[in-house]
Amino acid sequence: MRFVSFIICLTLFGPSLGAFTLPPLTGDLSGRLVLQSWGKLPDIDWQIRARPTNTGENQLMAELNAHGLKAVMDLQLAQKEGTISWQIRSAEIDLSVWGPPLAANFGGTSVPADILVTGLLKFSGSGTLNGSDLAGNLIATLADGSAHSVQQNWNLNRLDLEAKVDLASGGALLQSLQLHVNEANAVGMTATEIAVYAAGDPQHRLLIQQAELSMLGGRINLRPFMLDLGNPVIDTTADLDGVDMSALAAFVPEALSEAKGRVSGRIAVRWSSKLGIQPGDGLLTVSPDTPASIRLTSTPGFLTQHTTERIQFLPDSFGRFGKWLSVENPAYDTLRRIELGELPLVVEKLRVELYPDGPSGPRSATAVVQARPADGSAVGLVSFQVNVSGPLDEVLKLGTNDKVKFRVDTKP
Repeated sequence: MRFVSFIICLTLFGPSLGAFTLPPLTGDLSGRLVLQSWGKLPDIDWQIRARPTNTGENQLMAELNAHGLKAVMDLQLAQKEGTISWQIRSAEIDLSVWGPPLAANFGGTSVPADILVTGLLKFSGSGTLNGSDLAGNLIATLADGSAHSVQQNWNLNRLDLEAKVDLASGGALLQSLQLHVNEANAVGMTATEIAVYAAGDPQHRLLIQQAELSMLGGRINLRPFMLDLGNPVIDTTADLDGVDMSALAAFVPEALSEAKGRVSGRIAVRWSSKLGIQPGDGLLTVSPDTPASIRLTSTPGFLTQHTTERIQFLPDSFGRFGKWLSVENPAYDTLRRIELGELPLVVEKLRVELYPDGPSGPRSATAVVQARPADGSAVGLVSFQVNVSGPLDEVLKLGTNDKVKFRVDTKP
């Protein structure tokens, strides 16, 4: 009964518990906790064992067991100061079981309902409770987890996480976060070797100090940015280094049948849990130390419509005589082979500027390409400038309209 009296005091008079001097307690108490208003959470079986220490202080061990939940905690009450020392021996929670109902209760509307995180989240930590003053620290780790959203079409595989949290009377404050993801897939693209290092601030935001990943054959680094955990929005710039042009060509088969070389540059990255990934402005240029070449998808007339097979020096009014004095255009056959994809182009300059004005905006992108035929023919340089108004996925879908400007320089 003395043990039951202690539990009642701890529950009802916890903030002023230091005013009581309790005798040594021995006993066990158990029960089942039903969280009726929390949605579909499993019932929790709990058990508390009380044993006095050699110094006469009361020591309790609390155990929690439920589907997807296990926890063991030690509590020790210092009689003189009235301070409760606590330590988590072990604790783990299955996120696939507890994640959805907890997110529904605490996640608000900023997190899509279909996001599912799997894996065992484990906890360790220790601290003190003196009246209402809480102090201590927690470490949460997740190994080989996963996360995905069907609605937003993305998934994370083999996710490792470590978070350090400081506990105080004002609430929990995230101190640091380390995240590693082996592979991520989003909107048809794959990223690997993802690493994120972050620190918390008093406003419960995350300063993303470093975020990097491998994608499209190159390495991408995100510049530091602030992330509000209550309403997660990413607004930063990605620096691209050595992205494989062949990987980019796969996204624009209407324009390129083949591409070699690497590009570098920057692109704005914007994401929110409600809207997903949004396009941003940017600049991509070909790496000067890596030979680059492209081969156009066969588009008859793309280049030759702007020139003629023969160069005529006299006006049409001279009739056959004018045609008789004309000479063969040395560039025509080369341009025909280029537009049919038979002859690759060695790229000397590639510059893609992105302007996300949207489908109704004046301009979405400008792509400038300067290249020369690989066979050393009469054509010295071919220059393309493509102005695109509309979705950004039209950037390199070259067409034969007034949005495409080009110039052909022939060798002397």
